[in-house]
Amino acid sequence: MAAVRHDVAALKRQVAELRRLVRDLQRVVGKKTDSLVESEDTVEVKRKRRPTGDGIRKMRAKLGLTQTQFGKLLGVSALSVSKWECTQGAVTVRNRTLVALRKARGLGKREALKALQD
Repeated sequence: MAAVRHDVAALKRQVAELRRLVRDLQRVVGKKTDSLVESEDTVEVKRKRRPTGDGIRKMRAKLGLTQTQFGKLLGVSALSVSKWECTQGAVTVRNRTLVALRKARGLGKREALKALQD
């Protein structure tokens, strides 16, 4: 029984040390990667600026698109768009969807409709 207690104590020390290392690494990595760059599209994505449900709703209204059309433009389902719009605060989306949102932000109504037809 004493050997088991000794092993458990040693494992707890190892876990504590690993947690400290992870925390320190997260601090270092967090400072160096304040912004991420998508290599394919070279669109800069800031970590602290996430889309909100209200912002997505306003963008869709500005483009004059339905949820289905907006989802098709971004490459997601209409249900995803609906869920985002109902969300209060920041919305969690994949990086490729975030890149598509950033591109859609710069589109006008005609450009958006043309992109949907292609």
